[in-house]
Amino acid sequence: MHNAVVNALLKDGWEITDDPLSLYYGDRHLHVDLGARSHEEAIISFERGEVAIAVEIKSFGGPSLIAELEAAIGQFVLYNLLLEALETDRLLYLAIPVEASQQLFAEPIGELVLEKLSLRVVVIDCEFEEVLEWNPPPNIATS
Repeated sequence: MHNAVVNALLKDGWEITDDPLSLYYGDRHLHVDLGARSHEEAIISFERGEVAIAVEIKSFGGPSLIAELEAAIGQFVLYNLLLEALETDRLLYLAIPVEASQQLFAEPIGELVLEKLSLRVVVIDCEFEEVLEWNPPPNIATS
């Protein structure tokens, strides 16, 4: 799924800046799967301006979607805290396959997570390596 996400982001007008994106905090060294920055001339599905993102890739391919959701939420919260503490300009997104979006985030529990946790998600079609949806779009207003 990693390569599919990279290729989808490139097609959507992003430049991959870090693979992985390293975060250092105290004695800890953590890695977010990708760092990316929009091209100034790229206006693909919306006008985003100059934006930097961090992308954590989650396949949701295990036997329990809920267990994977719990782990993804934990990583999202931790990485988001670190990005804020390090005063980066990056918005954190979870990259998920379209199948997980259709299964999990269409259910009441998924809708609740998106609404209450301000989870940012980018939905990827892994077969065609395309971005299908940004929720919410990574523009200046979401920072």
